[in-house]
Order: sequence, then C-alpha cells, then structure tokens
Amino acid sequence: MVSSNLPNHATSDSTKPSLRLALLWFQKTIVYVKRTTREIMFLTLYVDDKLLAGNNLKMINAIKQWLSSVFEMKDMGEAKYVLGVEIVRNRPKKLLDMC
Repeated sequence: MVSSNLPNHATSDSTKPSLRLALLWFQKTIVYVKRTTREIMFLTLYVDDKLLAGNNLKMINAIKQWLSSVFEMKDMGEAKYVLGVEIVRNRPKKLLDMC
C-alpha cells in the first residue's frame, strides 16, 4: 500500500523537518520515503527497530533529531546488519549492497 497524502507534521518551528512522506507497508515493516529532486531518505520501522538511509546527511540528522524529541530512542551509529543481513558500503563508488 502506498500513500502520499499523509499529513504534513511541519509547524512554524523551523527545527522540525517536514514529514510529508510516502508510506509503504510490507507485512510487518513500514517504510517512509522522503524524496526531493536531488535527495532521498528512507525510514524503515520493524517492530522496535528503526533504520534511516539516504543521500543527504543533513536531512538524516534532522529527522533523527526530531524523532529523538518525540520518541525514546538510541542512535546506534551506522548499521552493519539489519534483520541478520550484512550491509556493505563502497563510499568511493557510492554503492550500498546487502549480503
């Protein structure tokens, strides 16, 4: 299921990012996608695990900061595994793979 008609949670407070996101459901996993012309960010939720990925660190940090202000959470740093699958990065080639 995909919905792009989610409410915009941005307010006049400039510290809160706009969260007008596409929402995708895959069984027990929820994926939010925020996309602009040059940027993309994914927020995946599975039970009590959250994973943020994207091509704009400023956007990711803004979302993390906002989520931390709304929910109790701990930043575990860069993910090395997700659901038992290894995440492999090749930063010079800008590639992300899962093994």
